[in-house]
Amino acid sequence: MNTKSREVVIVHGLWMHPITMFPLAQMLRRRGHVVSFFGYSSITRSVGENGCHLKDFVARRDSQVDIVAHSLGSLVTISALEQAAVDGNLSPIAAGRFVAIAPPFCGSKVGLTLQNTALLKWSLGKSVDCWDTCTRHAPSGWDVGVIAGTKSFGAGRIVCALPLPNDGTVALSETKILGSKEELRLPETHTGIVFSAKVADLVSLFLKHGTFYPARL
Repeated sequence: MNTKSREVVIVHGLWMHPITMFPLAQMLRRRGHVVSFFGYSSITRSVGENGCHLKDFVARRDSQVDIVAHSLGSLVTISALEQAAVDGNLSPIAAGRFVAIAPPFCGSKVGLTLQNTALLKWSLGKSVDCWDTCTRHAPSGWDVGVIAGTKSFGAGRIVCALPLPNDGTVALSETKILGSKEELRLPETHTGIVFSAKVADLVSLFLKHGTFYPARL
């Protein structure tokens, strides 16, 4: 895959703002990538609605696109790619590389607990219905790399007990997606993982080479 003239779109997670991904974006720029941000409201729009907006955002880009997403942003990305495949709006996103960082692809015990707790359900807004255990598939034509954290520290542990290993919010077992090209784990927390220079190195390698381990090629 030719990585020249490709743009990396960064997608943030639940309750977050694009500014929270600025450090990762800067690290990727220093590694030679052209970066832009997709922002969305996880409270006022559902995952499907945000996926539609992401699909349209990507369709307006002048170059081919790769995607880096954190947490809920990974579900928004999968929704966007699935919708693009259905409606034929594929031009900039017919194929690419997608790095999912700490993604709840198989559901989220923390999310389900919030969803099923009357006093806390409101905090999820319209993202309330995406946490059930399920099996997701990597989108056709896309190389998907998954980076999961295993440092069990974070607010998610206050919400419920999580199976080990986990990153304090998402369990390793919840990050699986069928058809991924590569998966790896690092001793990072759910929030801290996007501030890690090591993670930025790995993301850059996957975007450039389609693998976290180009030396093995």
